[in-house]
Amino acid sequence: MTRMLAAIFGLLTAAPMAAQTPPDAWRDALKDAALLNNLVWELARHESGDNQALPTRFTFTLPVDRWIFIRSQATIGADSGLWLTLDDDSTVDAVIAHKPATQNPLETMRYLSAGEHTLHLHPFGQVTLSELVIRAIPAIDHGHYHSQPELSNFGPFDWAFLSRHVLPHVNTMSSRAYGPLPPEIAEWRKSGRKWIAYTGRTTPEIEKSIDETVKYYAGSHGMAHPLMDGILVDEFYAATDAYDEYRQVVHRLRTNPRFAGKAFHPYIQAPFGDFKEPALAFARECMASGGYLGMQAYLFESTQLKELQRGLEWLYTAKFQPLEQHLPGTIDRVTCVFASFSDPWPWAAGFPEVNFNVQLDLQFQWLATHPKMFGIGGVQTWHSGYHSEETMRLVGQLYRHYCIEGKTQRLLDDPYELTHVRNPDFTDKLNGWQVAPAPQGGINAREHEGYGKLQGRYRAGNDTFAWMKRSAAAPNRISQTIQDLEPGRLYAMKMFVGDYQDMINGVTVDKSHAYHVRLDGVEPSDEPKRSFRNRFPTRLAVDKFDRNHPFMLGYYWQVFLAKATTAELVISDWMSDDETGGAAGEELMFNFIEVRPFYGE
Repeated sequence: MTRMLAAIFGLLTAAPMAAQTPPDAWRDALKDAALLNNLVWELARHESGDNQALPTRFTFTLPVDRWIFIRSQATIGADSGLWLTLDDDSTVDAVIAHKPATQNPLETMRYLSAGEHTLHLHPFGQVTLSELVIRAIPAIDHGHYHSQPELSNFGPFDWAFLSRHVLPHVNTMSSRAYGPLPPEIAEWRKSGRKWIAYTGRTTPEIEKSIDETVKYYAGSHGMAHPLMDGILVDEFYAATDAYDEYRQVVHRLRTNPRFAGKAFHPYIQAPFGDFKEPALAFARECMASGGYLGMQAYLFESTQLKELQRGLEWLYTAKFQPLEQHLPGTIDRVTCVFASFSDPWPWAAGFPEVNFNVQLDLQFQWLATHPKMFGIGGVQTWHSGYHSEETMRLVGQLYRHYCIEGKTQRLLDDPYELTHVRNPDFTDKLNGWQVAPAPQGGINAREHEGYGKLQGRYRAGNDTFAWMKRSAAAPNRISQTIQDLEPGRLYAMKMFVGDYQDMINGVTVDKSHAYHVRLDGVEPSDEPKRSFRNRFPTRLAVDKFDRNHPFMLGYYWQVFLAKATTAELVISDWMSDDETGGAAGEELMFNFIEVRPFYGE
């Protein structure tokens, strides 16, 4: 029943709009295509039975340079096969090769220029083609292969993990621009997909010289390595940025025969030079190199769904609409970069009352269905180093759902607002919690200005927390009944813990925090990635702390299987019922006590 109500809630509050028809200049090319959503256009589809003749070719037209996705499923007899080739009518460079023992279905992605193209089929022997699909899709970027999770418990995000959960759903990979080269580049490029190098801006000293800036980027893997396709440069945002200088840098790289085919992709933050020259001239030069303009579409969590919906509309009016007005007809060269950073810093997941997974889903749905976003060139999330392993898997499935399968309905059917824990950030003092203070101890609700920011909550967050002063006689405890669980479903609990005296005195101490979490009536996971406690240094400058002098924040993570619609949660400042684990008088802070549905495999 809980999940059914969640599905109804999702439909009522976030029903997708119909995808817009294509621009006038694109309509002839797409007149025979099925426009599945703003991102995906089905150019050809074939389904056949045993008695139907096998086609020899499929011809389709692209209105702009764009990626295509091909999926085929075939039954192959002994000593038989089916080769699929693009444009070239020979079998030398097959994009898909079905053999008797080949697993079905097979998929591939290729980047094609605007115009007419033909997929040729070369069967021999006993072959039945049961399905063939050709779709135009956006650039789907994974950023970045070299990034590992801030909390090592979630990793590693190695090639094996990505191959299972992410790589089948993306066509563009990025990795560091300097240092060791990933050995997987050759395998990836052989599959027809692209690999670019991610780098930041140069230093202000180097940027004073166009020659030195050109030299800096020319030496990056993206420009120097023969198998790489260019560079992704982070980031351009201020109206006073050196746009004219960078325009000249990109022009010199673009017109140098050594760097033919190497694109310059900038991350941009609207207002992009206030959408004025010379920023627009720089953007034109980047697009001329084959680059996409990576528009940062970062939204932090809102405590109510209607606030998120206003934020999504703001993304369009503040970022995409002005860019289209000043650079008309270039939507296909723009990448929408969503903020997917969730664990542990920075996190757009700033409120424990909200399901960040649903927020990501709603953002993708908005992009796929907004009537003015038809034909956007690419999609990316920023970035894997700030993800949990759950977020990584979810992003892969969001790419598949919206950017390959062309869906308009949401992937998840959970509501945006969470109801499992009441007052999870103690904004309403201790209301909703059962409080059991220990003799000579104490429990209270407190607030410290800047604590939410110190924790890394992206632009928004609460400064409130539950405070406990440890007693040697017995543990302090707070507890409540977790509500609205669905039996048999996985849930995740997350919590932050800090030392109160360390915070108010500006002390950096890397130490374990003595506390205990008990979940009664559930089946906790014992997998290392799904059950751990850790610590991490904060990064933001708040009060006495900064990146070089951080506050050490505790992180608790537990995935569990619900057995009933309710469960009991108990949090204490002893390590167990019998062991204090820490000194009497130590003061701990607890907040962001979030329970939400877990996106399982």
